[in-house]
Amino acid sequence: MKIVQGRFTIGSLAVVLAAGIAAAQAPAVPASTPAVADVATNAAASKTNTAPIVKGAPVTSSVLSVPIAGAPVPVPAELGSSGQWEVGTRYLNDSLQDKTRGKRFVGSFVGSITELKNKQDDVPDKVFAQGRIMDWPVWAGLSYDRVRAMTWDGATDGNVDLRGVIPYVQGVWANSTRFTPYAEVGFAWYQSKFDADPGWSQGGTHVMNLDNTTGVEIGAGTGIRIYKNLAADIYLRYMKVNDVTGVYTLNGSKEDDIVFTMSYVAYGLGVTYVF
Repeated sequence: MKIVQGRFTIGSLAVVLAAGIAAAQAPAVPASTPAVADVATNAAASKTNTAPIVKGAPVTSSVLSVPIAGAPVPVPAELGSSGQWEVGTRYLNDSLQDKTRGKRFVGSFVGSITELKNKQDDVPDKVFAQGRIMDWPVWAGLSYDRVRAMTWDGATDGNVDLRGVIPYVQGVWANSTRFTPYAEVGFAWYQSKFDADPGWSQGGTHVMNLDNTTGVEIGAGTGIRIYKNLAADIYLRYMKVNDVTGVYTLNGSKEDDIVFTMSYVAYGLGVTYVF
């Protein structure tokens, strides 16, 4: 039997199988009489300078190492396949969808303000937590959100600041790779506030009182497993925010109505952990 670099060739495996079949079909012979198959096998082994194969000897590990056609190949499980809870946080870069409105004092956001400029958060504080619904590839979660905009008319009067929570439902495409794509829909509740510039407010003489608002979210992304249940997160969101309305007052008296358009698109990176 021929051995090449410590592994059996196909020809040598065929000899082993043929010898085993012949031994199983041959009639029993006295123990003192060598079986024909043993003699032939030993003769063949001596010609190739290899150790003789004795009928009935245990199969060596080298035979067990030969791949068997059709045998299942183990693959890594999808991220969080055995987990029921996931927590994470993200850094998002947002872009307002409606940054300009009307003309000064005519159809503007308010008064002379005709432009809103993005004001980024610059910290990875968009935390979220979610749980699997039964054993389905569906999760229900809650995430924190904040979006800001600087008012502008050649100078700034202050910033529009929305903070809130987004309950959402997420569908996950479970698979055996490192990548776990998902899509989600949610509904947001925002607390609205105007952070007035001290130079504009003049000690509270000028005030913008804003009403709270809501929004509808559509998001998508993919988790990329880093190590065990730890993953990176690539994320994209569209948030349709209902107009932020309010009243501008001067010395306590109403001067104008306010309408701020705060819908945005955001993208960013995050990190998650499933347990």
